[in-house]
Amino acid sequence: MIENPEAHLHPYSQSNMGKFLALLAYCGVQVVVETHSEHVIDGARIQMAKLHAAD
Repeated sequence: MIENPEAHLHPYSQSNMGKFLALLAYCGVQVVVETHSEHVIDGARIQMAKLHAAD
């Protein structure tokens, strides 16, 4: 469980955090995130779209 991973991060870093969390989930790790950041969510969405396009 991760609470507010965006705290004190630049929006670019927030997006990268979302990408990292998506990679963890894609590898089978259960990830629960509480966030208010659109950058974290968008980063995760972009990463998942890339992973599914590669399949």
